[in-house]
Amino acid sequence: MFKTKIQENGAEMTVVLIGELDTAASKSFTVTMEKEILPCCGKAVTLDFSALEFISSSGLRQLLVIRKEAGRLGGSIRSTGMKEDILEIFKLSGLDTMFGIQ
Repeated sequence: MFKTKIQENGAEMTVVLIGELDTAASKSFTVTMEKEILPCCGKAVTLDFSALEFISSSGLRQLLVIRKEAGRLGGSIRSTGMKEDILEIFKLSGLDTMFGIQ
């Protein structure tokens, strides 16, 4: 199961990713991002991975699509709280440098 929790604090927005971002969940995640987060790209958007247990290649692809769209809209997306196994996936795929991982 996958869900997001959105926390807004003035000019900042944090999206907490919870559970497993697999093939089934990646499409609903994209809808959430398109409807609730990307319209706010004037804000600093941080993806908090601390509660994410798993990410599939489909989940990685959706993150790339969202990052590209945020950039097109003049925004940026940072990442924080990655567990070691999730961080390893990002490093192996070369995405660690693209997502401003903290």
